Amino acid sequence: IDARVRLVDAAQYENRVRNFDFDMIVGGWGQSESPGNEQRNYWTSRAADTPGSRNLAGIKNPAVDALVDMVIAAPTREELIARTRALDRVLLWGHYVIPNWHIRFDRIAYWNKFGLPAHTPRHGTSLNYWWIDPAKERALAERRVQEPQVGEAGGRSPAVKMAVYLGLGVLLVLGFHGLRRYRRQAAE
Repeated sequence: IDARVRLVDAAQYENRVRNFDFDMIVGGWGQSESPGNEQRNYWTSRAADTPGSRNLAGIKNPAVDALVDMVIAAPTREELIARTRALDRVLLWGHYVIPNWHIRFDRIAYWNKFGLPAHTPRHGTSLNYWWIDPAKERALAERRVQEPQVGEAGGRSPAVKMAVYLGLGVLLVLGFHGLRRYRRQAAE
């Protein structure tokens, strides 16, 4: 495989996606817990030929078309779940995408002064379910008094040092890519 990445501006990218003028892109299909008519725009043969549709994979499969119609016409919640799972199996079987960005947990950095639910809500972490835990807040305040902060005797805290090193690393990577782009353009 001789893969090449081509940089394009935002407007050109939108036009290419709208007209299916690409070999591979990074994308996703957000879903609700009650899938319905929007599934036609994502998966059907008709949508594959409609510029601007969300059928980015170009799926043209009569079985998928029939399952989408069945999902939309599901008479009960149980039938909707069963038909949606059948559609999911057929789409997975077609190997239309390379799974990306999927982990079964959320990565969040925060000060440990919050109370959190014992179980993560069904749709992932939401700050709406957090609260300030007075005991944790006091313990954090005590630790902050004990550990020197930026500008105080003893230097920087480990968290600040980590942030500085991370920032320098990001700048280094961006500078390297900028230099490569500059050299490439100068060579042309």
